[in-house]
Amino acid sequence: MKPPERREGTYPTIFYNLGGSLLNFAVSAVTLYFGWYIFALPGFAAGLLNIIPMKFNSIPNDGYNALTLWRKPKERTAFWLLLRINAMATKGRRLSEMPAEWVEMLFKMGLEDVLSVNAALYRFNYLLEINEIEKAREFGEYVINNVEINVDFFKNEITCALIFLEIINERRIDIIEKLYTDKINRHIKTMKIFPCKQRLLYAYAKLVSRDSEAADAARRKFIKNCAFSPFKGAMECERILMKLVDALEVNINAQ
Repeated sequence: MKPPERREGTYPTIFYNLGGSLLNFAVSAVTLYFGWYIFALPGFAAGLLNIIPMKFNSIPNDGYNALTLWRKPKERTAFWLLLRINAMATKGRRLSEMPAEWVEMLFKMGLEDVLSVNAALYRFNYLLEINEIEKAREFGEYVINNVEINVDFFKNEITCALIFLEIINERRIDIIEKLYTDKINRHIKTMKIFPCKQRLLYAYAKLVSRDSEAADAARRKFIKNCAFSPFKGAMECERILMKLVDALEVNINAQ
């Protein structure tokens, strides 16, 4: 859903965030009118879960976003930018193809709230995409060490990316083991439908554990997950990284 345009220097976000819940209520009211209780009650429940401000595993729902953005107008820019980037990605565009103005906005954001930390993840991926590997590593470590708010999801995501960077670069086993904790392993399993997680498992199996069976399983899941992803531009980058892993394995075997 395309984000709203700027109005008087800011971005309208209240009804944008609450639109899904309001639609749930409207549809449920119609089904209730016709006596279709089996359809109405789940709709009302889903609407309430999304409109009452709360977080699920540190991820805010639409009601929480609406309340936060109403109280903190400065965060509306971060929200707007994230939506614009996602809309661009669904059209097959890559982060490196963002307008220069968006890149500048992305790099100016701090780490004070969930939306800004979310934006930091995009900044990290942008640096990877333009091949600024060392800058990406430094920024990722900075985020993990300096974010004070409870945003485990984004910290875990950046940690996964740092593990991948270590695997394709120096491959220091002690560093990999330090980062690859049980917590991160659980996160990877939870997010296994995302191609980047299968790419990480593939790299680990190919270049660290040298487990061909695990590598084949990760590749199959990677191909399947890429096919279902709406973010075609991001999937192009994922495939490039997979090819990099294959090239590194050839170099290792040739040594």
